[in-house]
Amino acid sequence: MTNFGVILAGLLGGGLAGAIVSIIVSTVQRQRRRLAYWAALDVEVDLCAGFARVYTSQDAPASPLYRLSTIAYESAFPALLGDGVTSREDTRCLLRFYGQVVQINRGLDHIQAALSGPHDAAPSVVNEISRVRLKATALVDPNCTDDGGPYLSSVRAAIKRHLH
Repeated sequence: MTNFGVILAGLLGGGLAGAIVSIIVSTVQRQRRRLAYWAALDVEVDLCAGFARVYTSQDAPASPLYRLSTIAYESAFPALLGDGVTSREDTRCLLRFYGQVVQINRGLDHIQAALSGPHDAAPSVVNEISRVRLKATALVDPNCTDDGGPYLSSVRAAIKRHLH
């Protein structure tokens, strides 16, 4: 083999090896990132469930300072969708759970605004508190019969399928 042939073989072999290493590194990084997204969603779902349970307790304030977290959902879910790793069922469970979370947060914001405003809003505040507590109860109730429920057990199952 001529020097040119040796050089060409070396370049092709080195280029191929470099491409293979790059693909492997990229795949591993993508898998780790996806696992981190699912893990973050898992933690956030647990936090939401905990806050929902606190809000439904007898001594809970009408408008607590906290809101149910959506930070991981807002970051992870679009990325997981973009990577094409969520099944139709995963997507349905996540959307329904977080749809309920957003509604609870919006209700808590309405209650806070009403409590800060004129006192003639008292009857509507009581109704809104009841409505939000009902939604918070439905969020964590394993026997929830809402069209979207049971929210918590469904979303946990969807997430656990990806955390092996």
